[in-house]
Amino acid sequence: MAWICPRCDRAEGVAYVANGGGLTPFPCLHCDRNAVYPAPPEGRAIGSAPCRTDRCAGMVCDVFEYDVKGRLYRVVRAPCRQCGQSSARAIQHGRRGPKEHLAPRPVR
Repeated sequence: MAWICPRCDRAEGVAYVANGGGLTPFPCLHCDRNAVYPAPPEGRAIGSAPCRTDRCAGMVCDVFEYDVKGRLYRVVRAPCRQCGQSSARAIQHGRRGPKEHLAPRPVR
């Protein structure tokens, strides 16, 4: 499982390793930016994405919490407030409408 990116808000974008040294996130798979802020406001950052449940307008959030030295020490997933689902739907950026067809070349 991966976290929701706090910078681009895309689901399952930030992979991480949890070991004896704490949590080590990798750059986001979608925006390629680091999920760790150098000086996050109020010691936390939030990534949110739409809920996975069909016809639910709620959001699923990942709250990134930092210690006083600015190191990431905990990420808490907040489930959707409307239906309780804790999985986020993937956001499809750049979706296009119906396919466009070119007019055929005139015959000579």
